[in-house]
Amino acid sequence: MSTGWDLDEFLGISPDDDELLPVNRRGIVYLLHFHCSIRHNAHYLGFSVNLEKRLARHRAGTSGVNLMKELHEKGIGFELARTWENVTVLRERQLKKQGGRSRLCPLCRPGMRLVPVTSRSVA
Repeated sequence: MSTGWDLDEFLGISPDDDELLPVNRRGIVYLLHFHCSIRHNAHYLGFSVNLEKRLARHRAGTSGVNLMKELHEKGIGFELARTWENVTVLRERQLKKQGGRSRLCPLCRPGMRLVPVTSRSVA
């Protein structure tokens, strides 16, 4: 039964995009720092294989993430605070489960020493 519209098209998702990733595909985990807290959130942690495209969707409020849509609608900006490159979605899950995004954010903790991460040291 057709609804007359395609959800993937509506969200701007093509078959090779992030939303359809196998868990072993490598990409970038990224941490966004909001210029102003919204609903007790000051950060967003995500995964992408095409970070520039994903950030553009977040900025436009069309990424499919309700929090990012709300940021866009309220005119609240954000900046890319940190990345973990050449990792899998499993690393994103690990970081999300440990909580405390502000502890991972160099903008919230200016004296924070970032240790380079290689693909061998993380999932």
